[in-house]
This record gives sequence, structure tokens and C-alpha cells, in this order.
Amino acid sequence: MNETERAVLGCVLNKPDLLYKARAMGLTERHFGTYSNRLTYNAMLELMKSGADVDLISVRDYLGAQKKIDAVGGTAYLAQLDYDLPDPSSFTTYVDAVRAGGLRRAVSEAGKLMMKLPEDVISPQELMGAVHDTLRDVNHLAEGHMRVTSGSDAIHALVEDLEEGTSDGISTGYHGLDQALSGIRPGNLILIAGRPGMGKTSLAMCMARNQMTQEEPITPCVFSLEMSSQELAMMLLSAESGIPRQKLKMGALGKEEWTKIVRSGKEIEKRPLVIEDSGSLTIDDLSAKARELRNTQSIDIIYIDYLQLMSGRRYSKNRTEEVSEISRGLKQLAKELEIPIIALSQLSRKNEERADRRPVLSDLRDSGSLEQDADAVIFLYRAGYYKIMAGKDDTTKGVTELNIAKNRSGPAGRSTVVWEPQTTTFRNP
Repeated sequence: MNETERAVLGCVLNKPDLLYKARAMGLTERHFGTYSNRLTYNAMLELMKSGADVDLISVRDYLGAQKKIDAVGGTAYLAQLDYDLPDPSSFTTYVDAVRAGGLRRAVSEAGKLMMKLPEDVISPQELMGAVHDTLRDVNHLAEGHMRVTSGSDAIHALVEDLEEGTSDGISTGYHGLDQALSGIRPGNLILIAGRPGMGKTSLAMCMARNQMTQEEPITPCVFSLEMSSQELAMMLLSAESGIPRQKLKMGALGKEEWTKIVRSGKEIEKRPLVIEDSGSLTIDDLSAKARELRNTQSIDIIYIDYLQLMSGRRYSKNRTEEVSEISRGLKQLAKELEIPIIALSQLSRKNEERADRRPVLSDLRDSGSLEQDADAVIFLYRAGYYKIMAGKDDTTKGVTELNIAKNRSGPAGRSTVVWEPQTTTFRNP
């Protein structure tokens, strides 16, 4: 294999443009099994990034400046690469062989790593998480971290989408929010944050209901760490039937209302929805279950109610570190599964100490990484809630602000929905 690695390097020294082809094929320095070859290829990549020429002299000088020239075997080693004169027409074959060798070593190392995991201090969920992380690393090596698309292909695909008016964003069912976010896109992590009583769970369930009942329904998955599946089902049933939620709880229903309930229940049963309400979950638990559901039930979007009830791995040192691990894990999971994740989040009490109680990003609880990892942060603010808590009449008529404090897809801004307290739902204004 060392000879094949040297052939790749020799081809690049003789025809530097082949380095672009190697990268497009996904070849990285990690694929090289010989340390000297790995250092040399990395030097070539760094020279390419800086726009410098890639030749024997520039590679020698770069390695010398990095004090690594002796580690590769000195100038004599580089000169031999240039002297060997491998066949450039076989360059693709050389690269494929080096990548295959690197992948075989990675698989072997992954197996050794799995064998070293301590049996007595790791849960099944942590074990599955460790296995998945290791295999994901191997998969990245197989793919070479490269997804190459020509500029012309990218522009052509975009123009086609614009002409057709299509978007890969998932609708929330709320016009103002959809317009601001351009829909919720695969791989996005969206935070919906608010103080208790603002209606975070209700908004999430309304979004899920909108998505599973639209003309081309999709399958939402709700990880409920606070409410049971029956409580969530009651929210859906109230929204579908229009019968007040409190009345459903009491069971004091007339004949016509029972007819509505039966009819609404049958409608909901037809729709795709997955609820996981096992309660306390670690990021490893949730990730493992989400992967399973993505494969077995083709879930299209995940809701988590709510983030602060999750826990990290057992070696997290404090809550801030733990929440950072959770938010980072959720963002990685969204990208891996290529679906959006909407996580509900609690806020600190800081906003209630201000004259203007509208939340700001610094009110997010436990970790600044929530703001950093999220593609969008939406604050739920209902002024009428505070009027009612103060014993006053709610003159806002249920108007609720959705304040987009962070938005990678566009500008920050506000949209509104209307709160319906009887059915604990939100509707478009």
C-alpha cells in the first residue's frame, strides 16, 4: 500500500491539478497509512488552500517551516517521489486503492475501540451511542467529507425550484412564521422558547397537527418528556372537534358532542403521528430511538417537549456543560437524519423582572450554546397571560407574538398567532 500512496503523491508533484481531483474523490490525509505520506499529502492540501504552487520545492519548504521535514525522511524522500514517475493515467485507480486501505484500517480500529469499552460503567443506550459515533466517523472517512456539486448544477437546480415555486421547507401551518423562516428545512434545529403558561406544548402540537393533516401529510414524531401520550391525544382531540379541553377532561358530554368526538377520533387515527412519552431521556436515548423511527416509520420532523428535561451523558461535569452537549447532539442528529428538530425550551425568570417582559436571547436557560447551535430561536409571548395573572381582563383577544430572535434563513422579526383558550390551540390571525 505504501507504493500506491507514493504513486498518488508522485502524480500530484508531476501534475498538481490532480490534487483537485483527489479531493473531489474524497481523499483525505487520514486515508494514508504511512506517517510520512500523510504529512506530505497534508502539506500539499495546505499549499493548495493558500493558493501556492504545489511542487517539490514548495512542499519541502512548507514541511521545513513546520519542522516536519525530518519526520517524512528529508528532501531525499520528496525527491524520490518526484523521481518515481508513476503513470498519471492510473491516478483514479491509485486514489481508490488508498481510500480503500484507509477505510479498512478505520474499520479495524473501530472494532478494537468497541472491544475496549468498559462493560460495567456503560448503559445500553450509551453503548449504542458510542457505536454509532464510531461508525459515523468511519462513514465520514468512506465519504471523504466531500459532497461536490458544480456551480452550474447548483444554480440550475435552484432556478428550477424557483420556477416551480417549490421549497424543501416544511410548513408550520402558520403563514407569518413560514414566510419568515422560508419553511423549516431538513437539518435545522429550531428552538421554541417561553415561560411556563405561554403555550409552548400547544403550539408544537398545533404545528404537528397542521403537518399531519395537510394535503400531502408528513409524519411528525413527538418526544414528550412531560405529558403522557393520552394528554397529548386529548389536545389533538379538542383541536379537531372544537370541544373545550376542560369539558373533555370532565367527560360531561352530550350526544352530539360524543358524535363529534368519535368522528374526530377516527380522523386523527387516519393521520401519521408518532408519540414517545417514556419520560426521562438522555441525548443518547433520544438519538437511538430517533434513528430507529426514521428507519422504521419514516418520521419527517421531530418535536421535543422539552429540552431542559433531557439529560446528557453521565460524565458531564455541570448543567451548563450538559445542556451544551444536548443542544450540540440535537443539531448533529438533525443533520444526520436530514429532518428538522423542534425543541421546546424553558426560559429563566429574567424577563419577568423587566418592564417589557418580551424574552431576549440571554433569557435562554442553562447554556449559551442553545443560541449558538440553533438555526432559529422563536420566543412565544402572550401579553394577555400576564393580564390574567394580575387579575385583569385580557383585552388582547388572544393575540400572541412569535418573536424570531435568531434566524439563519433570514432576518429576525415578529409574526402573530391567536390563542384559543377553550381548545388550547393557536390559529392564524
